Amino acid sequence: MRRTLPANANVAPEKRGARKDWSENMGSGATVGALNYPAKYTFTTATASCSDYVAFNTGVSGSSGVQPTIVAYTNLYSGCGGSVPTVYWQYNTAYPQGSSTGDGSFVPNSVVLSADGSQVAFVQNSSGVGELVVLRWSSNPSQVEMDSSANNVAPANYPSCGAPCMTLIPLAFSDTAFVTSPFYDYADDVMYVADDDGYLHQFTGVFLGTPAEVTSAPWPVLVDGAGNQLYSPVYGSGQGSVYLLDSNGVLDAVNVSTGAVTTSATIGFEEGLEYDAPLVDSVAGAVYAFVPLNAANERTAVVQFPYNFPSGSAGTEAKTNAINFMFLGDGAFDNAYFTSATPGSPTGNLYLCCLD
Repeated sequence: MRRTLPANANVAPEKRGARKDWSENMGSGATVGALNYPAKYTFTTATASCSDYVAFNTGVSGSSGVQPTIVAYTNLYSGCGGSVPTVYWQYNTAYPQGSSTGDGSFVPNSVVLSADGSQVAFVQNSSGVGELVVLRWSSNPSQVEMDSSANNVAPANYPSCGAPCMTLIPLAFSDTAFVTSPFYDYADDVMYVADDDGYLHQFTGVFLGTPAEVTSAPWPVLVDGAGNQLYSPVYGSGQGSVYLLDSNGVLDAVNVSTGAVTTSATIGFEEGLEYDAPLVDSVAGAVYAFVPLNAANERTAVVQFPYNFPSGSAGTEAKTNAINFMFLGDGAFDNAYFTSATPGSPTGNLYLCCLD
């Protein structure tokens, strides 16, 4: 049974009995940000390896020799020798192509891993332009400045560059992307990035080939002609569509072959709120949108849509709380849902967390 879930999906721990194992200071003002998540390699509930690592965006401008834009920790578990955790690698990627001067770039959103864990990709904003960064790391606890010609290479040279190295690909139309995390399609080596001006971007050859943005029709796809900000996309492989919410409070479905956009009714909107990525269940044929404030009843809600919902659909709403939350985190199904005897109509529970 296969489910297509967002790369940044997360399960909230139970409050009762929860305790902190460790904490690390990533630097002054550093934070992954609300509705963003670290990336962990590997992730297994059966065994724990001391070579596992977890990568964080810091959300702050990189400072030469002082503060990184992205950092990873290893030696994560109490049974590992030495310090728990240990800095695995850290990079200041805040340099535009061909420059040796930091430009105030920062990484505001979640990080995505390659299948073998040897590379990471993320979106950073540099001098008012969003750019996809693809980075091949090497183990080194000292901060590395990624400004040299050996570290910061053109996309054509990235497949053969020696770690640590990265390539930067500015988004078409020079748009910014402050509230979106990239979504990676592991089967096709394709990545999707949404921007702040209503466009959805597609990149090919991200980890296994030569990274490049697709700029032939229909890409980039104009999802919102009014230029509303787009939030994190999710690709539903079984449907051939990317699903995402925009700042107008609607769910959009983008056909990746034709670029056709289907837009729902307004399901939630209030200025200043942010939406997490939708959750896509390819087997049950359902899409779930997590709405921090529903415009109709002014309540936090989860709204379910069929994956092929018609234009203007309002979906089926479930009230989750009578309190208006600023952020409603992505939900996750329990094991009963994944092991249901009837995959097309599963039973079980959906868990989610709210941030005020």
